Amino acid sequence: MYGFNKDEQHGNVHLKAFSEEGFIQDLASAKAVVANGGFSLLSEAVFLHKPICSVPIPKQFEQYLNAAYVEKLGYGRYFPEFTPDGLKAFLYEVPQFQEHLNGYQQEGNEVLFRELEKLLAEVVAP
Repeated sequence: MYGFNKDEQHGNVHLKAFSEEGFIQDLASAKAVVANGGFSLLSEAVFLHKPICSVPIPKQFEQYLNAAYVEKLGYGRYFPEFTPDGLKAFLYEVPQFQEHLNGYQQEGNEVLFRELEKLLAEVVAP
């Protein structure tokens, strides 16, 4: 668990101080991700095909919207608050979320560049 800037063990929960390299390794090796609704982490999790349990920060519309799309796309679940029952429900459905994420493909900026080239060719063509 990141976010408390501590290095402590509490039962099966390990609080970790910030480490960009450590975070990337943990994210890449994780079975799933529990996070708020921030765009960056949710995007990284989708890119890495990690199911997402999203609990948006209260009164942050963007986070609610991001979390709702995660659920709509079948990549995870959205919960208005973090509860043991919600986490259990999410974990039960991880295989289904993984199946949806397996269908996700990303071509980087290639699609954007192809479309820009088409538009530029139309504008520049005599």
